[in-house]
This record gives sequence, C-alpha cells and structure tokens, in this order.
Amino acid sequence: MLWEALARGALAPAGVIAAVDAALPGGAALLGFTRHPAPEVRRTALLAIVASGHPEAAARAGELRSDPDAGVAGAARDGRARLEAAPPPLVFTVLGGFGLRRGTFCIDDDAWRRRAAQRLVRILLMHRDAAMSEDALFAALWPDKTEAAARRNLQVVVSAARAVLDRPGAEHSVVLVSRRTYRLELAEHDVVDADEFDRAARAALGARDRTAAVLESAASRWTGEPLPEDRYEDWALPGRERLMHLHSRLLTALADTRAMDGDHLGAIDAQRRRVELDPLDEAAQRALMLAYSRSGRRSHALRQYLACRRALVDGPGIEPAEETAALQRLILAGESV
Repeated sequence: MLWEALARGALAPAGVIAAVDAALPGGAALLGFTRHPAPEVRRTALLAIVASGHPEAAARAGELRSDPDAGVAGAARDGRARLEAAPPPLVFTVLGGFGLRRGTFCIDDDAWRRRAAQRLVRILLMHRDAAMSEDALFAALWPDKTEAAARRNLQVVVSAARAVLDRPGAEHSVVLVSRRTYRLELAEHDVVDADEFDRAARAALGARDRTAAVLESAASRWTGEPLPEDRYEDWALPGRERLMHLHSRLLTALADTRAMDGDHLGAIDAQRRRVELDPLDEAAQRALMLAYSRSGRRSHALRQYLACRRALVDGPGIEPAEETAALQRLILAGESV
C-alpha cells in the first residue's frame, strides 16, 4: 500500500521514509525503496540507508550512481563519499550486556563468525587504557593451549573481529596490532555506553550545584551490570568493579541529597538501587536500613536487616558485622539513629 501510494504521489516520500526508518531502524526495511519507480523515493531511501549504517549501503549507493535521474545519481555519489569520509559511528553497549551497532544497524551474534572474536572485542573494550600483550590474550582466551596454537587462533579471531568492526575499504583497522600487542582504536565519534556513564557520573559528582536532578540524570545512564556474560572472568574484574563502585558513589550522593531535601522516599529508592547493585555490600545495606528507619518505616528497616543477613549467610557464609548488628538492635529498641 505504501509503495502504491508513493507511486501515485498520494504520500510525501520524506514522511513515509522517516516513519519506516523510525519504526524499523537499521535500514533493512528501506532497501526495497531504493528501487521504487519514483526518483524522490529512491533518493530519500538511499540517504536514510547511508545514515543507518546498513552493510549494504555502500553497494546500493554504487548501483545508484548510474541512476537515470540526476538527483538520485548525485545523492548516490554524495552518499558513497560520506560513507568513506565519515561512516556512521560504532556504538558499543557494555552495561547490561554486550551489544554493537553501526549507526542504527544492530550487529547480531550471527555476524561474528567465531564466538571468540566477540570475546576478544569485549576484552579489548575493557582494556582501552593500554594495549594488551599477546600473552595476556592467550591467558584470557585459550589458557590450556600451547603458545603456537594460541597464536594461530588469535590471528584467525582478529581477522574475524575486523570483518565485523571495519567498514569495507577502510585504510586502518579498528583492531590495531603492533609488536605483539593489541588494542581497539575507536574513532572520535564512536560511542561506548560505559564511557558516557562514566563522564556523566563524574561530572555530576563534581558539580558545584549537585542537585538531585543532576545526579539522577547521570544515574539514568546506568542500564545494568557491566558485561554480565563475563562476570567471573579475571580480565573483566577491574573494569567491572570500577564502574560498579562509581555507580554506588553516585547513588550514595543521590540518596544523601534527597534526604537533605526531605525526600525520604527518594532516598530509600536510591539506597535500594545501591543494595541491588551488590547485596553483599554491608555499608549499602546499613544505609538502606537507616533510610527506612529515618522515614518512620521501622518494620522495613528490620526486614532489611534480615535480608542482609540472608544474603551474607547464603553467599560467603558469614554473619553480619557488629556494626550492622548494632544498628539492628538500636532500631529494634526504637532508638533514634
């Protein structure tokens, strides 16, 4: 119906293409429109596909450079040049689980020919402050293989990772190899969600006017545990702990600010999120007990002590610290805390 309506001129191409792109991002739904009989539809669809990051964008632009309509051919030439000079950004998701897009085009797990290629990218993402040695990657990826076998595997995996990350015809690879060290060389406009959270959190914590709204805006960028698929990997531990500690600091500041503003429910919410981040963090558990108690919810505070004890006993097999037990006794006695 859309195809026929566009052919009759009953609908404006710009509005239709924009609506399809918004409903089905990534460019795949627009590929067919680049062969529509109406030149303006072909031109508009092509421009949207170029912006989307769809892997067929360059090929489709190459085809349309010889389009009989001068406007379409010109847009194809400009689109091809834009893809070469400023391709859509790579957008990496770390928080809540690994994900990757180029522009709005989602790169799914099937695109990685080898599972280890995606794992290599996750490792390098978490170690972008310095290049990783070959030996460190061998230990992370193939600890039981000989050095020669691990080196052969790494060469194959790097090639597979480049096939996903590098745009066709790129002069430089995103995976940089130098003197048996490896690192990701992202473009300035590429995005890592953990970096955006880090910048927002540090800016909020360091703001002179540190309002609850500023802190909450930064906290909203946290979309989940960093790389939960690598929760127990030694190479992921430092980066995961750094991000989770920063999030805990942010939630602590948010809870304190809300409490000072008299927003006790808001303070409880922030402290609850802090406990959810790490139920074994007794300081966070005590802070939530205090927030409940100071808001008049004594029974909630006592139940939180039981939840804290259960988490510690069922987890590492220890009883709560004396400081936590003493707080429970004060609340149980009805004393102000």
